Amino acid sequence: MRFLEADFGNIYPRENAELIKRIIDEGGAVLTEYEINEKPLPINFPRRNRIISGLSQGVIVTEASQKSGSLITADLALEQGKEVFAVPRKCKCIYIKRNKYVNQTRSKISRKYI
Repeated sequence: MRFLEADFGNIYPRENAELIKRIIDEGGAVLTEYEINEKPLPINFPRRNRIISGLSQGVIVTEASQKSGSLITADLALEQGKEVFAVPRKCKCIYIKRNKYVNQTRSKISRKYI
């Protein structure tokens, strides 16, 4: 299943057009809430992520920069009463600071699958 951030005529990024076709050919679903000629505007991505988190049992964040779509989705999931898991990294990288914040303040840590 794939949710689009624009209409079916504005696949973003364009390289994903083949992936979209394959999802449909293999019996999957591709959905959008946008009308014809809707471009993939920045505001559309959090709106799309709201649907993704709403249909999910929970959200797992593995790496995320300070203002990433992953963290927007995690926030939306929390607002929807969903579980949010942050997988701690074992490397020292710029992403771990934000994941530690997520771990400590807003989500459960799933160590069961590490």
